[in-house]
Amino acid sequence: MKFPGFHEPIEGLELTQSKDIDNVFPLLKDIDLIIEIGTWKGGFPVFLKKIFNCEVHTFDIVEWVGERRQIFEKYGINYHIQDVFESNVIIYLCGDPRRKMLLCDGGKKADEFHFFVNHLNKGDIIGMHDFGVNQKYFNKHIRNIKWTTSLESSEDQVNGLIIDKVIKRHKHWQAFTDVVWGMYEKL
Repeated sequence: MKFPGFHEPIEGLELTQSKDIDNVFPLLKDIDLIIEIGTWKGGFPVFLKKIFNCEVHTFDIVEWVGERRQIFEKYGINYHIQDVFESNVIIYLCGDPRRKMLLCDGGKKADEFHFFVNHLNKGDIIGMHDFGVNQKYFNKHIRNIKWTTSLESSEDQVNGLIIDKVIKRHKHWQAFTDVVWGMYEKL
């Protein structure tokens, strides 16, 4: 069985993203600020900067030294080494009046989502990576077909917010689900 591959590296930095994100992320329009939780290998914030050409902040708890720092400086990407649950910076950014996208891709995606969603403004986008609607859907439609890693976030984890009308599925929901992102819009 041939397993799906990851996206090609950007500037030598790996992206642990689906190879099909090139066709999906450009569907989002008018994003002025991006907040990424979970920098990992560093290629994704560079990808986002190239697609949206806006202010990008990426947060991680582990500092990676060397070439990554230089590439982030080259692209004007703001790199924060701090626990997001203890960060005033990220709360300040979430309240910024510009239209923003918050991407939860750290080690506690659902907790990140729940913690920050209420700090966002109406119309902002929030997403979780390594996503499937639920485990059954993920096993049938995603695992080893579109993605090789495990389910780390699901719609089951945010259903209470949908019921409470805090968020709704983004209009390009299915396209993002196909690249293992659960994308929502703040109401």
